[in-house]
Amino acid sequence: MAMSIDSVGRVPCQFVMYCAAGIAVMLMGLITTSDSLPLALHLSQERLMVGVAGIARLCIMGASSATWVTTPELFPTRMRATGHSMTNAMARVGGVIAPFLVQNDGISLMRVAVILGSVNILAGCMVLMLPETKDRPLDQH
Repeated sequence: MAMSIDSVGRVPCQFVMYCAAGIAVMLMGLITTSDSLPLALHLSQERLMVGVAGIARLCIMGASSATWVTTPELFPTRMRATGHSMTNAMARVGGVIAPFLVQNDGISLMRVAVILGSVNILAGCMVLMLPETKDRPLDQH
């Protein structure tokens, strides 16, 4: 990821990784709710789920790492710590809410997967509105 961030750029890496994570999470929902899986081809449902979950985790960690690199670069020095702390706090709020969504018996697993996957894809689309910070010096004012 570090090489991709420096060669391709922060925004494209975040976009691809957030969207890929969203698609993988939605596939996890499809796998858990589907009785017959044409994609499985000779793999068990559990193995397929583990593989897709691994891809989802890899993608979300890659996107998160790119976000942690990008966030401080977007703020001027005098606001950098505060801006980075506020964005981190919002991520923590999402981390607190997500388990309640996942463990809610009133919502189907497919619906949970669509919600979580959509949030990832939305994050990927929102990243496209950020300026690219690759090869830009940090603002020192």
